[in-house]
Amino acid sequence: MENLYQAFGDGVRRHRRLKQLSQEQLATKASMGRATVASIEAGRQVVALHQALAICAALEVDLGKLMAQTQELASKRHDLAGLLEPHDLEIVLEIQDGLAT
Repeated sequence: MENLYQAFGDGVRRHRRLKQLSQEQLATKASMGRATVASIEAGRQVVALHQALAICAALEVDLGKLMAQTQELASKRHDLAGLLEPHDLEIVLEIQDGLAT
């Protein structure tokens, strides 16, 4: 289950950045605390369905679409991990995350 929560958190972070929202702004729109959003993005929070739906509504993204995009990105990262040295992979992932923001 840990990977599922991390994947959801990664998707939330990516979509929040695309919407140019701070964690505080997203938390307000989703009626939760900033610390909760931070924990969700970090994959440390067990996310209840009502929280996931509130976040998706605030980000104006469908839950299924968010998870599908996140799984696709995770798959691409996994493929890259087998081809690159760890330091090079870090650089590529930083660039990729920067392009998503």
